[in-house]
Amino acid sequence: MNLDGFEVEKWKAPVNLLAKLLGVSTVLLTKYEKPFIEVLVSSESEGNPIKEGIRVGEGESFCGETARKNTELQIPNSRKDPKWEDNPILDKGMIAYIGLPLLLPDGKVFGTLCVLDNKENNFNEDYRELLRQFRDMVEAQLKLVYRKNQVVQRNLDLEMIQNDLIETSRLLKEKNESLEDFVNFVSHDLKEPIRKIKYFGGQARNETETENCRDKLSKVLNAADRMEKLIDSFLELSRINSNGIQFERTDLNTVVMGVLDNLETLLGKNQVLVEAGNLPVLEAHSIYIAQMFQNLLINAVKFKKEGQSGVVKIKSFCRPDGGYDIHIEDDGVGFDMKYADKIFEPLAKLKSPSSKDGSGLGLAIVRKVVQCHGGSIRAESNPGEGAVFVISFPAYHPR
Repeated sequence: MNLDGFEVEKWKAPVNLLAKLLGVSTVLLTKYEKPFIEVLVSSESEGNPIKEGIRVGEGESFCGETARKNTELQIPNSRKDPKWEDNPILDKGMIAYIGLPLLLPDGKVFGTLCVLDNKENNFNEDYRELLRQFRDMVEAQLKLVYRKNQVVQRNLDLEMIQNDLIETSRLLKEKNESLEDFVNFVSHDLKEPIRKIKYFGGQARNETETENCRDKLSKVLNAADRMEKLIDSFLELSRINSNGIQFERTDLNTVVMGVLDNLETLLGKNQVLVEAGNLPVLEAHSIYIAQMFQNLLINAVKFKKEGQSGVVKIKSFCRPDGGYDIHIEDDGVGFDMKYADKIFEPLAKLKSPSSKDGSGLGLAIVRKVVQCHGGSIRAESNPGEGAVFVISFPAYHPR
């Protein structure tokens, strides 16, 4: 324990008075640091042979025995006890001893309060009670020092945490600025060549006379389309951020109706029926939530069983904590549960019955939207048995 705040000097007068009241030459306050005992305060009584600052092994002193065993120890005459007949203190004429451990608030032994006498002494009950009262006063002071040191340490810890947060915030700001620069680069510098490829490739395809060249140019244009969609999805993912966006009361029924209107052609073409139950009103960002539902429905279309119609069910369940679980269930091809986490990773792709490949970012965008709302998402499935996406929203969005 750090002794800062434990005013050793202030205990000299009380220790001297205690020695006088007990009629002994030696009263000590010691500090125990295994395996040593150090004398912090020694009474200034006539004939006291023990000086402050002395440090001895715990096995060489009565005080060490008291601290090591954490118990009151009384020895009326050590010359009559074979255990102590070789103790060095006997050479200084100290034969009687009584000591009490001094405890910290956490129960650890700080040191001892010790009394030694140069004559046999049974230390009657009044003497022992006086020692206990004195011990209680010392422990009260130790408690104050202990609490003060705890506060000081916690303040230091908080200061370190604050400095770490400031540094982390600075690094995050730098990374965000770098990310923003990169997003701007992707949005403008990278998309511009693709636009030119599509424009001139389209012109070349229309002007060429051979079927073989037109076919190859069509493949080039399809690849450019896929690249443009991938870039758009990447930009969409990078822009989803919970910082600075406004959450408002959002009726998920209204959001889903809007999404179904947008996907009416896609769902009809692929013979996918969406059955939406009654959904809750949440504190949410309506545009992000719409994107979440849209990506999940597009995913269901992509992974429906080939040559069959499909059904997607959207359900909600209120949890005991007041939050909601939203289930999006499809009857598609499903997947092995070993991919349950992987499917939410950017650019992760599973084999799809659909002839068209997506960007590989759809479910990554879904997860980021959910996380921005303080929620979580998981997927449950088995091959050939469809899939269930479970989105858990908290009772209150952490603003």
